Amino acid sequence: MGYLNAESGIGEAARSSLRGLKKANIPFTLTDYRVGNVSRMNEILDINESQSTQRNVNLIHVNADQMHVVYESLGSSLFEQRYNVGYWYWEMPELPSQFDDAFNFVDEVWVATEYVKTAISQRTNKPVTLIPPNVNVDSNVTGKRAQFNIKEDSFAFFHMSDVLSMPERKNPLGVIQAFKTAFGEEPTKNVQLILKISNTSRQPEIAETIKKAIEDDPRIKLIEGYLTREEINALISCVDAYVSLHRAEGFGLPIAEAMGYGKVAIATNWSGNVDFMNSENALPVDYELITLNEDIGPYEKGQKWAEPCIDDAANKMKRIAEDKVLATKLGKKAEQTIKSAYSPTSSGNAMSKRLVQLQKI
Repeated sequence: MGYLNAESGIGEAARSSLRGLKKANIPFTLTDYRVGNVSRMNEILDINESQSTQRNVNLIHVNADQMHVVYESLGSSLFEQRYNVGYWYWEMPELPSQFDDAFNFVDEVWVATEYVKTAISQRTNKPVTLIPPNVNVDSNVTGKRAQFNIKEDSFAFFHMSDVLSMPERKNPLGVIQAFKTAFGEEPTKNVQLILKISNTSRQPEIAETIKKAIEDDPRIKLIEGYLTREEINALISCVDAYVSLHRAEGFGLPIAEAMGYGKVAIATNWSGNVDFMNSENALPVDYELITLNEDIGPYEKGQKWAEPCIDDAANKMKRIAEDKVLATKLGKKAEQTIKSAYSPTSSGNAMSKRLVQLQKI
């Protein structure tokens, strides 16, 4: 159960588990849950494709802060006499004590990365199991650069984020700054930065800040609003490299998606993405851990996150734009990593193994 039709990271996480269950031939029923989620619900998923009327396990793709709402909304009978597993994401190195009540609604927690496992394990004695997600890579996708206003002969960098996911954490302004640091003194350099930012209408002041930051460089293009899954895949297939100067990630789905399409990832070398990203298949960016001196959204004062080194990111952007051999080499290794360790087969096998251990299949 979860936000099965949501156009968001947590929605895609639920669909990822569904792909794994199907691949492992594990019977399932589906419950589409929408309370408390502000994302569009336009992902196409047949909720009626359930394969079983009985279930011993509830796999709940709703994060810790919403567990009590799920319980109240769906009713206690749905959870009674079943083994309840919460598949949770969290971006910071510590799970706040205010979420402790969420453990009362689950028997176990599944997580996507070692980073999240460490954060959640500190707050509970209940099992916390690493079940890596799978990444939706369509090998048949063929995007056209003209569709996205990308020059055919440019080296195109790409960044994608949602303002509802905290721009302070996703840090699109850092990506812009790194691009300008790398290429600002070479205005004729044949490079582009494509920014895909969702939900700007809900945070117009953030949209305005981004637009102001890019107005002096026509090589930086902003795509606002929603794209379909097919359009996103086509866009990723068109670019050369993906840049994420995040300050914290539970997993880092856009990074993994780009790598799955054989694109070079230039990303902060910290938090969830280090499970699948290293110097052999990407260009990790140096960082300094800093302490938050104030609350930022759900992230409390005193927590730590990374401050990526803009100069290091800029140097790596410049390096990869000038070295096609390296770009090809890293891209191939990136694709191999994602397709081998983050496929529906691998995640399905991980779920099957754990359910057998629990004797719940």
